[in-house]
Amino acid sequence: ALLDSFPFMVWLKDEDSRLLAVNAPYAHACGHDSPETLIGLTDMDLWPRDLAESYQADDRKVLLSGKENYVEEPIEKNGHRAWHETYKSPVTLDGKVIGTVGFARDVTDRIQAREALENERTFLKTLIRTIPDLVWLKDPQGVYLACNPRFERLYGVPEAELIGRTDYEFVDKKLADFFRANDLAAIAVGRPRANEEWLTFASDGHRELCETTKTPMFDAGGRLIGVLGIAHDITAARQAQTALDESNQRRRQLMDLSRDGIAIINQDHWIVEANKRFAEMLGYGEGELLGLRTWDYEADLDEATV
Repeated sequence: ALLDSFPFMVWLKDEDSRLLAVNAPYAHACGHDSPETLIGLTDMDLWPRDLAESYQADDRKVLLSGKENYVEEPIEKNGHRAWHETYKSPVTLDGKVIGTVGFARDVTDRIQAREALENERTFLKTLIRTIPDLVWLKDPQGVYLACNPRFERLYGVPEAELIGRTDYEFVDKKLADFFRANDLAAIAVGRPRANEEWLTFASDGHRELCETTKTPMFDAGGRLIGVLGIAHDITAARQAQTALDESNQRRRQLMDLSRDGIAIINQDHWIVEANKRFAEMLGYGEGELLGLRTWDYEADLDEATV
C-alpha cells in the first residue's frame, strides 16, 4: 500500500536484475494491471531490447560500484516519447550488496519546458548577435550582462571579458559618468530614451556618431532587471544632412545675390521658395510669398513687369 501510494514508479531488483517488488505505477507503465504479475521478470521481458539493455547496464554499474546512480533519459514506447528522472541505489544486507532499488518519475513537462527555454534563449542570442547595431544589456547597477559582436569591437574585448564589469573599467570617468547618467535617466522615466553620443572604437580607433536608445527591462512581476542599449551609427546620415544644409545655404545666398527675381514653384503651382528680389518686384515682404499659388500674384507680377 505504501509503494502504491507513490505517484512515481518504484521497484526492487535482485543481483540478477529480477524484479522482487514493484508498485502500481511501475506496473501500469509496463502495460500490466497488477504489480504481482511482474515479480520475477527482468527488463528484457518488459521493455524494448535497447532500453532494457541500458537499464541492466545501469544496474550492473550500481552493483559493482556500490554507489547511487541518477540519470535523466528519454523513453520511447508505442510511438510515445517521454522523459524520466531515474534514481538507483544499491541495497545492502550485512554489508553485502544484494540488489538495487530505484524510482523513476515522468519529467517530460519539465524537460520540454527547459528545452523551450533553451531554444528561446538560443533564438534571442542569435538575433542579438546578428543585429548590425551595437547591442548590450546591463543590470540596474550598470554591470554588463551581455553584448553582441559589434559592441565587443567598441571596447576591444570579447563578451566573456565584458560580463561582470562596468564602463568605468573601459573609458575615462567623465564618459563613464555620461553613460551611467543616461542609464539612470531611462530607468527614471520607465520607457525608452534616446540620445546622441560619439563613440571611439578600441578595436581600430575609428569614431562614430551614434543614436543610442536605452530601455529599462522589467520581469513579469514589474521588478527592474536591467537596461537594454542599442546604438545605431548615424555618422553618414549626419554628414549627408550637413552637406545638404550647406548646399542649400549656398544656393540661397546665390539666389539672394541675384538682381533677377527668382522663384521655385512646384507642380501644384505653389511657391516653395523665392528670393528677395522676386518679393520686392511684387511688393511683398521676404517670406510672404511662400504658400501662395501663381494665380494669387499673377496680377501683381504683370503690373510689376509693366
